[in-house]
Amino acid sequence: ATAVLLFQDFLIVPLLLVVPVLAGTGDGTGGAAALRFLAGLATVGVCFAIGRLAIARLLEAVARSGVREVFVLAGLLTCLGGALLTQSLGLSLALGAFLAGILIADTDYHHQVVAETGPFRDAFNALFFISIGMLLDLSVVWGSLPVVAGLAVAVVALKALTGYGAVALLGYPHRVRVLASLGLAQIGEFSFVLVQSGADAGLVPAGHYQIVVAVIVLTMLAAPLLVRLAPGLVRASGSGDGTPETPVGTPLKDHIVVGGYGLNGSHLARVLSSTGCRYLVVDLNSRALRKARQEGHPVLFGDLARPEIQQSAGVARARALVLGLSDRTAMEEAVRLGRALAPEAFILARVRHLEELSTLRDLGADVVVAEEFEASIEIVTHVLRRLHVPGNVIRTEARLLRAGGYEMLRSPTAKTGISDEIAQALAAGTTDTFRLLPNHHAVGENLASLQIRGRCGASVVSLVRGGAAIPNPSPHMAFQPGDVLVLVGAHGEIERAFRLLEYGWEGAPATAAAATPDVRG
Repeated sequence: ATAVLLFQDFLIVPLLLVVPVLAGTGDGTGGAAALRFLAGLATVGVCFAIGRLAIARLLEAVARSGVREVFVLAGLLTCLGGALLTQSLGLSLALGAFLAGILIADTDYHHQVVAETGPFRDAFNALFFISIGMLLDLSVVWGSLPVVAGLAVAVVALKALTGYGAVALLGYPHRVRVLASLGLAQIGEFSFVLVQSGADAGLVPAGHYQIVVAVIVLTMLAAPLLVRLAPGLVRASGSGDGTPETPVGTPLKDHIVVGGYGLNGSHLARVLSSTGCRYLVVDLNSRALRKARQEGHPVLFGDLARPEIQQSAGVARARALVLGLSDRTAMEEAVRLGRALAPEAFILARVRHLEELSTLRDLGADVVVAEEFEASIEIVTHVLRRLHVPGNVIRTEARLLRAGGYEMLRSPTAKTGISDEIAQALAAGTTDTFRLLPNHHAVGENLASLQIRGRCGASVVSLVRGGAAIPNPSPHMAFQPGDVLVLVGAHGEIERAFRLLEYGWEGAPATAAAATPDVRG
């Protein structure tokens, strides 16, 4: 039904061009009328082609500016400019505004334009219907009430029947036919523009004009009632042919909405694409979105802090909403709207600082990742690895830090229990591996020449070469590049052994471990 209504609106373009032809302006010959129509059609085509390039570039420049308020001015300028252009060419004001709207809808930025111009749209809608009320002469309508009512019923019945037949030809079941036909039964708002154009051209007498306007108003008033009665009519008329309902276009469902195409968003989109998950990238940065499109990702230009954009992105049907917005206020509003639209969806928010955590959790975020905190965990992890703390202890420490809601870093007195195990592990012995590189001192040497146990206290219990393990290697087996030595000892003993293997006993600096890359196997 929506598609048919839009197509009806689009037909206003040739109909408005036909009005002056029907009015008989000029010499009145059929050839001249045809030429006037073709000239008008060509004018619209030229305006459409030029406007498509100009409007797309205008909105792209507005998007690059990053100033949201400019979208309001850009939308108004486009519509008013289109109306003035067509009027200057001898065509209708409404035709120009309508064409401008079509051109905006054809750009990547139309969702954001709609969101930003929402208050103006509501105000203009109110003014439109106020003006319609002012067009009615109730004395004329009341005097012709039987005619007006009869015409309104006839129009609704005719449009409903033709709509039912058209939908039936498309193969839809009875239920869809009834719902669509009743939704199409009204006369559209653009009919006022067409009637006014005809009246201005002298095609519609004043008395008939009032009757036509009254009929249009009655059908529009009847439309909400008909739509509300439609489900009951379907049940009363039975299930019809029982043909299963198959939607022509399936909207996004159970997808991932990725808010922001920065470093995190681009990595996530790449992984989701490679794993075959359905997703949509939403961003207000036109450059980032252009890059995302070039990389093959589905994109939507808009601000997720606006409800219209979240609805366009299908957040209500999404499985997860992942937000990486840099604006703190926009992030909070996006989380609040997302939770309101999708109570069951998983919402993850990435923030810069730790103090933003509690606010976003209160607003409904399931997981909040603070960049500074995750960086601190990486620092802790690398330090513990350098100290040869067992991997399971490191993983447990990181897990408890996250599970505790970052309380260990936010409160110095917070206790998790695992830190005591780290202290015990540092005091006890452990096992670690060392991979030999071509420039290491130990290449070409052996256990006997290096005297690892005597000098450092650690023991080499195994050697891995070419994927094969050699337990208790011979003291005289020469080491080769790529060998992995398995050492056992206290943490300090293993650290000294690593320096010996890399630099030699005489050449190992005290700070070498901190200045060289990690070569542990």
